[in-house]
Amino acid sequence: MFNLKVAARRPGTLGVALMLVATAGCVCARPFLPSDCATAVAKLRTEPNEPLGLLARWAGWLTTPFKRLGVFGWEDTGCRVERAEGVLVRDGQWSRDGFWTVDVRLSSFTVAGVVASECRFIRLEIHPGTHAHTIAEATPLTTGTRIVFGGPLLVDHDPPGWLEVHPDTDFAVTPPARE
Repeated sequence: MFNLKVAARRPGTLGVALMLVATAGCVCARPFLPSDCATAVAKLRTEPNEPLGLLARWAGWLTTPFKRLGVFGWEDTGCRVERAEGVLVRDGQWSRDGFWTVDVRLSSFTVAGVVASECRFIRLEIHPGTHAHTIAEATPLTTGTRIVFGGPLLVDHDPPGWLEVHPDTDFAVTPPARE
């Protein structure tokens, strides 16, 4: 059983306890979960996500374990991005949890045979220990970098909620297109 008085005497424990209490069972944070892959593709953003703030980048080591448990976390749509291509809208952002966050303006995006409309955006979360992460660590992910990727399509329930791809083996940096 959790003892709040004991937790208050242990640095950091109280903050974690309060976060758990405040977000326990918070299905209200689930803005959408597409019913099928066509609906998911239709929910791609028409503008890029905001960049990660300094606090979000620093606190990732604390918040990511909660996201993995479902607290404002990731939920699999059951869809897989077969192939997508696009350019980075800003430099890739590294967080203290070891993740790379990359926001992409899509030039192509296909899920279950459904092709996305033009001028759409998606966020990629590149997990440590994956092939994609190895490439992200070795290659500068700067604004305008062209990438090709695939992987599971997830919903990030962090308000306001958005779609993300978490690439693993299907990730490559490609040469810039010729003018």
